[in-house]
Amino acid sequence: MKNKYQFLVLALLVQAVFSNCPDGWVKHGGECYHFSRDVEPYFIARIACQVLGGSLVVIEMAQKNTFIANQIQYLPNPAYWMDLNDLQEEGSWVWQKTGNAPEYTQWHPN
Repeated sequence: MKNKYQFLVLALLVQAVFSNCPDGWVKHGGECYHFSRDVEPYFIARIACQVLGGSLVVIEMAQKNTFIANQIQYLPNPAYWMDLNDLQEEGSWVWQKTGNAPEYTQWHPN
């Protein structure tokens, strides 16, 4: 049984090296996104992204946030994991991929 703290695995992100994204992925701004309907805890979601050759989404601009918000409105559960976490120091949020603190913080949903 899944516990109540699990969320939808949302955007698995890879750089679009080729002109097209893999089947089932959506291209936006030179990147490919996979909007999963699976519900997983954070660490399993990260692993699932890695297996698919991507990572949890990093939202650093309003344009990307708008794109994500528009895409998730069609999903059964609009909650999602991002690459942001405070695993190293409680309350000190950084992007896992870069180790940088977020500059843009107006993610959807609020």
